[in-house]
Amino acid sequence: MRRLPLALPFLLLTFTLAAQDLSGYEKILLPVDPFVTVLGASGTQFSTRLDVWGPAPFQYYFGGDATHTYDPTSPAPEPLQPLSGPPTDIGRLLSIEKNAVPNVSLHLELTAQPAGAADYLGRIDSVPVVRERDFRTGAIVFPRIPFPYVYLTDAIARQPSDLYRHLLRIYDVDARGDAAVRIKVYHLNIGGTLIKEAVVPINGRYGNDPSFPNYAVVDLDTLFSHCIPFSQHTPCLGMNARIEITPETPGLRYWAFVSVTNNFTQEVTLYNP
Repeated sequence: MRRLPLALPFLLLTFTLAAQDLSGYEKILLPVDPFVTVLGASGTQFSTRLDVWGPAPFQYYFGGDATHTYDPTSPAPEPLQPLSGPPTDIGRLLSIEKNAVPNVSLHLELTAQPAGAADYLGRIDSVPVVRERDFRTGAIVFPRIPFPYVYLTDAIARQPSDLYRHLLRIYDVDARGDAAVRIKVYHLNIGGTLIKEAVVPINGRYGNDPSFPNYAVVDLDTLFSHCIPFSQHTPCLGMNARIEITPETPGLRYWAFVSVTNNFTQEVTLYNP
């Protein structure tokens, strides 16, 4: 992972924060840091960028001990990126003054570039930009997440390979530090039977300033078994699962998504609530 230099000309004006009072700002969750590069499986390079537009300059907070002014109307605005470290692929909270938020447009982009592939074979996807109105206090449900297997030979006895790997990411947007959620997994292929239930604390955090949410990352492939035994030739059938998340902590504001990555092409699909 790397960051671009922080000495940026778009920081036109700086206001020192008194104990980081952001009461006049709205939080916006970016589930992945902008302008971060991560090396994934099979040498695939994942990179992100954030594009911002608005009709007038506005104040924002994106880490550190001060707010800043960003002018999206300048002929060549510099990237709006976190101002405190460490850089991370977990995500950040961008705070923008409330009276400007309705007119600010944000687009977070994820590019996956397979190792050794031509640039034109890279895949570009959008990552949700989650505004305060989209933060959840009740249940989040993913109605169907696929867990298929593939077989790479036609032998009598074969070994199954997971087509996808699955990560569930959960964010405590108020960085309480003591929050938890309950996860329930239902097997849709056998009548929606509950097959796994777990309480997960949201206690991870990469930094201490208000731009860092608390988070939890759950590897769904190790949380429960998704193999349906069938035969020696096909020892595992795949399954579809419904995943439900409910807060264990009163007053929790949170958000979550599931990333599904193809183990052969490294293409990423995001399931959002």
